[in-house]
Formats: sequence, C-alpha cells, structure tokens
Amino acid sequence: SESKQIEKQEISWVAEAQKRADYIYKKLKVVSDPSKKAIAEMIAKEFDAEGIRSVKDKRLNDVYIVRHALNTWKRPEN
Repeated sequence: SESKQIEKQEISWVAEAQKRADYIYKKLKVVSDPSKKAIAEMIAKEFDAEGIRSVKDKRLNDVYIVRHALNTWKRPEN
C-alpha cells in the first residue's frame, strides 16, 4: 500500500541520517564535541547535494533532521 511505502521511505532517510550522524560525530569529536544541530546541518547539506528528500518531497533541513532523526540518536561511545 502507499502508506507502507511512505513509511519505508521515512524510515530509510531517518536511518541514513543516524548513520551519517555516527560518522560525522566520530570524525569531529577528535577536535570538538559537535551538537546535534551542527551534525544535522552537515547532514542537510549532504542530503541536499544528493537529492535526498522527505517522503512528501520536502527539503530536509537541520531542524527537521534533529526533530525526526536525531531525537533518538545517541552519540557513539567510541
């Protein structure tokens, strides 16, 4: 069904954002302790460049990414 498809897409960009957050955090924590907002800004830029958008074809900005993807994201331990 269409709602199942939408759900899958939503989950996939959220999972992708969390995966990138891990990577960005591990890369940056050497020099700083990046905030979720700073990480989300970088992810938003990458998503823009790659044409990754929300299910409703909206641009995924930093605020939206923090609210929907990084709200449950935890900084990697190491």
